[in-house]
Amino acid sequence: DALEADTADVYGDVLEKSKRFLSEFSVPGPRKGSKVHKYGTQLVALAHREQVSLSIALDDVAEFDEDLSREILGNTVRYEKLFSEAVSDILPDYRQHDVQNKDSLDVYIQHRLLLEARNRGADEVRDPKNQYPAELLRR
Repeated sequence: DALEADTADVYGDVLEKSKRFLSEFSVPGPRKGSKVHKYGTQLVALAHREQVSLSIALDDVAEFDEDLSREILGNTVRYEKLFSEAVSDILPDYRQHDVQNKDSLDVYIQHRLLLEARNRGADEVRDPKNQYPAELLRR
């Protein structure tokens, strides 16, 4: 039990560190003294479905947190999933306007989620989004 708690704490810490990196990492802007939030700009584009993937430079991670970059090198698959979860968690904060449905899968998912919400009892607290793969809902 103690090992599970420690593992959950470490996972939560790394998840928060990943979210902070995505939100806070900046590079010098075109004007003197200005900053550009490199990944924040990409997250806005992702939220509005103008971009379909997020590329993260390991050099940027190393500049932000050397230990995190070493951990990523040691277990890239784990950290790819962790960063995907971090993006899923913070992406709604970057949505500046409603996104129009692009295709029939968007409409299908939206209708299924609405149907689940209607059929769920008032005392149920289950999130219907847990029934669908995050990759589909992240579209």
